[in-house]
Amino acid sequence: MSGNKAAPGFIALALLLFVLPLNHVAGLRNTLLVAGFAISLWQWRRLSVPSLPIRWPLLAWSACVLASAAWSFDPAFSLREVKLELLLGLMIFALAYSQSATEQRTRLLLRAVALAVIVTAVLAFYRIVIVGVPSYHWDEVNDPWGWQQGFVTYSTYLVLAFPLLLGLLWQASKMDRLLAAAAVLCALWAGWATQNRMVWVSLAAVAMVGGGLWYIQAFWRLRWRFAPLMLLGGVMAGLVAVFSQVTENRPANALAPTAVSGLQAAVQTLEHSERFVIWHYWLSRVPEHLWLGVGWGRDLPHRVYPKPPEWPVLFFAHAHNVFIDVLLQLGVIGLTLFIILLASAARRFWQYYRSKDAHLAWLGITGLMVLTAFASKNFTDDMFWRTDALFFWAALGMLLGLGERLLLRTTGAHE
Repeated sequence: MSGNKAAPGFIALALLLFVLPLNHVAGLRNTLLVAGFAISLWQWRRLSVPSLPIRWPLLAWSACVLASAAWSFDPAFSLREVKLELLLGLMIFALAYSQSATEQRTRLLLRAVALAVIVTAVLAFYRIVIVGVPSYHWDEVNDPWGWQQGFVTYSTYLVLAFPLLLGLLWQASKMDRLLAAAAVLCALWAGWATQNRMVWVSLAAVAMVGGGLWYIQAFWRLRWRFAPLMLLGGVMAGLVAVFSQVTENRPANALAPTAVSGLQAAVQTLEHSERFVIWHYWLSRVPEHLWLGVGWGRDLPHRVYPKPPEWPVLFFAHAHNVFIDVLLQLGVIGLTLFIILLASAARRFWQYYRSKDAHLAWLGITGLMVLTAFASKNFTDDMFWRTDALFFWAALGMLLGLGERLLLRTTGAHE
């Protein structure tokens, strides 16, 4: 089909990716999502959308989430969350999957992500540096992240965006590389400014996965085979240094804060984090509804179980681990389906990586980095919710949509 016929849905997706991390634009975002999805659905056959490789795990997961309303402790709440999380997530996934028809189109979508990172970072820079805030201990008055939907949401967005920025940096034109480089620098600064500790742990995991996979593939072509390892070691050392600096400003356990600095602060965070207390409490509740959970909705478990009296409300909001939260909501069956879904996507990206086509191989590396970013950042929190969930589904749809088309092209070239 001609590119013009796909233009409206593609434009809607590009604009949606640009405004997605911005707050106060919910109406525009939802309009773009519904319009883009409707156009793509109408043109599905003419778009020549390839068969979805993870369709059965995705269908099983979606069926479990929807069915949970039948046994939910609050069916109305679960149905609302099904609409906001599952339905909208699948819509943006389908939109991104259908519209990522060519490398050029996908590159344009990555430009939208890069511009969104730059714009949101500039907004933060203006609020922090120009307007000025007294410290990095935010409250409702002293908070520069109002336009980015809060520093936790925004820090997760940055981590998920980072692999996509690296993808644009690797295989684009000179101008695109400049755009991607600027976005990477903005993401690093904004990530530091959020003072979120897991940003640096997640980026270290992303660097290890992406750098390691690239090194294995390029090993026999390299003239200086140990130079990339030295570079990766330098990157890891820098990330550890920034993580140590950030942990000085954040106590390891808010219930028992202590004043430490440097690597000691980092070690104490890893050994005495408040997350261990939170995880222990929620895991102790799992056997009460072991197989099917209490019903879909990240905030539903804290409506069902009693709050420990010494905990602040923030501790009790959710389990601060996406896998524990899914286990609480959907039980062992739902968590198993969730892990199968992620594993099936990882398996497909691994197949891309093993391809002899350079672009498809890099797409596989990018997809595996996105999954690493998702799992690592949400291991100490649960931002598989609202904006960050939509962005994750969009990234997954873009990479799989282009990957399946490149795979068909590669397979056809060898027949």
